[in-house]
Amino acid sequence: MKKISAIIFLSALFFGCSPQANQEANSAVDAATGLGAAKTKIEQVDPQLAIIKCQDVCRSELMKGTDLSAGPCLGNPIPGIPQWVCDVAHNPRQAVDNLPEHQCSAFRGGQAKHFIELDEQCGVIKTN
Repeated sequence: MKKISAIIFLSALFFGCSPQANQEANSAVDAATGLGAAKTKIEQVDPQLAIIKCQDVCRSELMKGTDLSAGPCLGNPIPGIPQWVCDVAHNPRQAVDNLPEHQCSAFRGGQAKHFIELDEQCGVIKTN
């Protein structure tokens, strides 16, 4: 009987430490605590919230007297929303808007996955 108990104990110890068991345990912890949901929630920001924040940054720059005619990147990334950048472009689009130095580096470099383009009056041109 002691041999069977020892075998069961060692089996549980050995198989319980497998990568698959660890992954399943982590999934169970994430489900119970909501930790996995927090990461997903950060990555899945409502585009409307990103647009509002981008426009707020743009209006703030206009109130300061910032010249937006050169198409600056205003949020690289948008504060509090790391997956989104806020960029100013011409409407209609001009060749200068396609130059890498006139685009947000966080988007070009892959750190941000989405962008919002605003015109010089903070109106939305395009989102992605």
